Amino acid sequence: MCLVISHKVFKSVFGRKTDPPLDKIELTGTHYEEWKDIIYESIGRLRKLGWKEIFIKGVGGDRLKGLYHDNGSDKTAVLCHGYRAHYFGNTALAAGYFLDRGYNLILLVLRGHEGSEGKYITFGAFEHKDLLLWINTLIKKYGQKKLVLYGNSLGSNSIMRASEFIDTDKVKAIIADCGFINSKTVLNTQVKNKANNAFQRMVYSLVFIPVIHGMRFFSKRAGFDIFAGDTRVSVSRTKVPIFFLHGANDKIVNVKETEENYRACGSPKEMFIASRAGHGAAFADGGEKLRERLDEFLGRYI
Repeated sequence: MCLVISHKVFKSVFGRKTDPPLDKIELTGTHYEEWKDIIYESIGRLRKLGWKEIFIKGVGGDRLKGLYHDNGSDKTAVLCHGYRAHYFGNTALAAGYFLDRGYNLILLVLRGHEGSEGKYITFGAFEHKDLLLWINTLIKKYGQKKLVLYGNSLGSNSIMRASEFIDTDKVKAIIADCGFINSKTVLNTQVKNKANNAFQRMVYSLVFIPVIHGMRFFSKRAGFDIFAGDTRVSVSRTKVPIFFLHGANDKIVNVKETEENYRACGSPKEMFIASRAGHGAAFADGGEKLRERLDEFLGRYI
């Protein structure tokens, strides 16, 4: 019975799916509500740009899509969206920031999302390897020179896991926005959030243990391990400068996960905690103060 439940939960959590673009959703009543106007405006701006579709073969031969906007620059920002997010979604404000500073833009469509192949979203297990393939292709085939990587949530996790394998000659800096340590930590946070008191947390945790072990069984059958990977280990080995970003009111990925990643990071680093932001909204909440900090940080390496 437990395996049956685990299989259903596994397919529900890890199966391919993409939410609508944020400008096609009514954001009133969501954690994006306070910033909905600038989110809509930012996505509208991106939709007006000229985009070229580019593709690579990712892990296992899956065809993965990216969108490229040439801004005539030697600097390129590569943006990786969050779990089940559309590429015109939670990376839009970051894309606008880079666009204002003259960067070329590349919006990656992660595996298991609309436009890319992949039966499962693997919470960074395959995505970080896909990213390494993207970096090599962007440099060798498309002649990109100075890359900055920005990731939101799942995209952030994938970038951090890849960071230990990235040469600073290829990638000049990383912005890790609301990234989780691994799939186990973020799923555990969701379980705890459903509880209203200590007793419920205890009960949910006891139920969660056999279910997640069952999900691990099915993930390994699909070729990846939901227990594997730890961004703290990866960033401790990287030489790429990382700017860590998170919202203090994040109910999906606890801000403590970014704080742990920051402490573990072995490369030049900074951290910015947006005081009011929920999940994925730190770039909106950070406003001009965040942009000034990023200008200073990126200016050291590019």
